[in-house]
Amino acid sequence: MLHPYADLPPERFWRTGVAQDWQSTLDAVYKKRFSIHPSDVIVTAGSCFAQHITRELKQHSFALLDLEPAPEGLPVDQHERYGYSLYSARYGNIYTPKQLVQLTAEAFGRRPMRVLSWQRGDHWVDALRPSIEPDGFGSIAELTAHRRHHLDCVRDCLERMDVFIFTLGLTEAWRDRVTGSVLPVAPGVVAGEYDPKAVRFVNFGIRQTLKALERFLRLLKEHRPSRDCPRVLLTVSPVPSPPQRQIGMSWPPRWSQGGAAGGSSGIRRRHPNVDYFPSFEIVQHPAARPQFFDANLRSVSALGVRTVMDCFLRHHPHRRQWASNLRGSCQTELSTQTSIELSTEQALICEEELLDRPTDG
Repeated sequence: MLHPYADLPPERFWRTGVAQDWQSTLDAVYKKRFSIHPSDVIVTAGSCFAQHITRELKQHSFALLDLEPAPEGLPVDQHERYGYSLYSARYGNIYTPKQLVQLTAEAFGRRPMRVLSWQRGDHWVDALRPSIEPDGFGSIAELTAHRRHHLDCVRDCLERMDVFIFTLGLTEAWRDRVTGSVLPVAPGVVAGEYDPKAVRFVNFGIRQTLKALERFLRLLKEHRPSRDCPRVLLTVSPVPSPPQRQIGMSWPPRWSQGGAAGGSSGIRRRHPNVDYFPSFEIVQHPAARPQFFDANLRSVSALGVRTVMDCFLRHHPHRRQWASNLRGSCQTELSTQTSIELSTEQALICEEELLDRPTDG
């Protein structure tokens, strides 16, 4: 042997394994730790890209819960505008693990229910899920009632699920100074007014991400004593997100994703029931990246989404129609019609994109 790399297969070298055969390389980056079975009940949550994952799981008839369904009479094309049919409950986008932990703690009664509101005209917006009600609530009492019902549905999700798929997005966030609550978007972007005395900017590093994920798993274990801890599949959003605060360089496009991926990798090493699916790595592949983004260089293209989900489905094939009855106070089966009409071509509901819009004045 000339050197220790001489007998490695062709796919282990850049020229033969990446530059010349990048499509095969994409599939090889994922080695699943566990399987998703036909009977597994799945719950999804996460940042904007997670909406693509939810839609694809619906299209392929996975056993995906929707425990906070749209009310009868709301047209299907209005579901997502009102925060329905996006995820397994009406929590909107959850960008950071810290945001996930605080929701889980509230649902399990380990943290007091927080009612944070922003005013928009004569209506009120839930600051912890600001995009679920486009017109806002008519009163604080109405907002509170909706949130209480929402937490009941989230608790039901967490107690029933066999597999939890969570897409990490941002590491940056804004935190309410009084309650400590992490917000999905800064005050003033969707509603309310920005007051630096009321909120503070935070940027979660790898250790903080890891700590939050550990806390989430611990909460699940403590509140599901009669059931095994669910399998958790983590992934990182491939959507580029330039930092909103200066961190020493003009624009490191992988800053947030690097921290999120580092925390996910760390938690995977510690827990055998946790796996990592490389959405970010597939879309950001050097050879494929120009094809995987739309003209705005931010939105993942239909080809990019298709490539990510094709990789997922090759490892977790599943075409079974879900026929089991999961009805209850907060429970519903997925509507086949809804699955068809809410296609992957629809625009994502994403608060972060509002930051790119010009402001008045």
